[in-house]
This record gives sequence, C-alpha cells and structure tokens, in this order.
Amino acid sequence: SKKPRTLAEISRPPVELCFSGTFEQLREEGRKLSRWLLVNIQSPVEFASQQLNADTWQDETLGAVIKANFLFWQQYFDSTEGAKYCRYYLQGSTSFPHIGVIDPVTGQLVKSWSGFKDAERLMDSLVNYADTPPKDVFADEAMPDAAATTDAAGGVAAAGEEAELAAAIAASLHRAEDAPAQAAPEAEWPAAPEMPAQGEPETLVMRVRLPSGQQWQQTFKLDFTLHELLCAVHHLSGHALSTNKAYQLATQGAAPLTQPTATLRSMGVSGRVAVNLSEVN
Repeated sequence: SKKPRTLAEISRPPVELCFSGTFEQLREEGRKLSRWLLVNIQSPVEFASQQLNADTWQDETLGAVIKANFLFWQQYFDSTEGAKYCRYYLQGSTSFPHIGVIDPVTGQLVKSWSGFKDAERLMDSLVNYADTPPKDVFADEAMPDAAATTDAAGGVAAAGEEAELAAAIAASLHRAEDAPAQAAPEAEWPAAPEMPAQGEPETLVMRVRLPSGQQWQQTFKLDFTLHELLCAVHHLSGHALSTNKAYQLATQGAAPLTQPTATLRSMGVSGRVAVNLSEVN
C-alpha cells in the first residue's frame, strides 16, 4: 500500500509550473511569448503559502490556464530575486503570500492579492487576462540607435504604438494644470547626464513624442529625474527646450511626471514604453 504523504510532499512548490530564471529573464520571455507574468512570493513560515502549494497550484484546471497564458514565477521573499521584487513592487509590505500579475512589457503590477486564494476564485480573475495578452508595440520594429532616431523621416511608429502615444497625449492634455509663467531670464541647460547602454539593468527604453511632434527613442536609467531627462532631450534629441518653460511627461495608465526631481521609476513603468513630452501652459 502507498505510504501516507508527508506535509513537505503535499506542500511542495509546483515545479512543473515554475519558470526557472531571474525576474529580468522572466520579463524578457514574457515579452517574446506575449504572456502575462504570474508571480507568487511566499514566506516559509506562513501556512497560507503552504496552502497555495498544496491546494491552489495543484488544481489541474487552473494549471492548464496558467500554462497556456502565463509564465509562473515563485520565490521566497528572502531569496535574492524575491527580495529584489519585494523592494520594487511591495515597498515594505510584509503580507505574504503575495500573488501578482505583471505586464512584461511595461513592468507594471496590474493586479495583486495577498493571503490564500482558492483555485476557483483565482481562475475567475486570471481568465480576464488570458483573453487580452500583453502586446509589445516595439516587438516588430528594429531598435535604432539614439542618433538615428533624431531623423524626422525615420522611425515611423507602428499602429499600436501610435495608439499608445495618442493615449499618452490625451492623458497629458487631460491632466495638465495651469502653471505660473516663469519670469526668470533664459538659463543654460546643464550638460546631459551619462546615458546608459541599451540592456543595462535598472533601465527602460522610451520612445518620446517631442513637443515638435517628432519621435525620439533612447535608453534611460529608472533613477533619472524629469530634469535629467529634459537635459538629455535638449542636448541629444535635436529638439531644443526652454529653461523658462515647464514640461510634463505622460503615458497611458500612469500619473504624469511634472516635478523636476521626480524619477522615471515613480511613474511605475519599465521595459519599453511610449511617452508624450509636452509643455505645461
């Protein structure tokens, strides 16, 4: 007769579902396959984490939905990769287990749960994402270097990206607030910051619609401030900006960046994104 299974066997991690690799590798694979990322951050001392492994992740129907539409990634909160995820997405929260749906293109956490969730309830939510897979609007385009993108005739955006830019412009126009005119004399822009290479950690690629209507693509550090981005635009894009004007950066699904000291990271986007840079009148 079969020996009774131990608790460790019952609550073992669902290795048959799990993606093996770092979070950045997970995102890259999600972009290639157009699949949402389903992340589960666990605590070894929380019984709810063991419940998820024993019940929810063992459900065959849920497993089929995950395999067909998601990339599943499970980590302990105190592992190297798990701790990195927690610092960025959970920002000090200690409520585990955590389940999150991540857009692999923008890096946004679009849905999250904490604690135990049974397979039926979780599946009801996940099927909504299965019907609308994430789309990388850059996927079918060659990635030109910074110099090439300053040419107005080059880099015509794909239809999907045009829609994203249109949404960014709409967000910009909708949210822009009147700002007092700056009476100070025209000052010189500081030198552009040192720009990172494409693919460096903690960076994102932005296709910026400039106030002139031209588009410029460049890799930026997530910790660049709006002011540093404006310096880069002024010196490197071929479009001169005025130090006597205020500017804002907007994209779909995020509050516009208006404070010069606010960082790109604070917009909650990463990866590759289309944005609109506009003057605040």
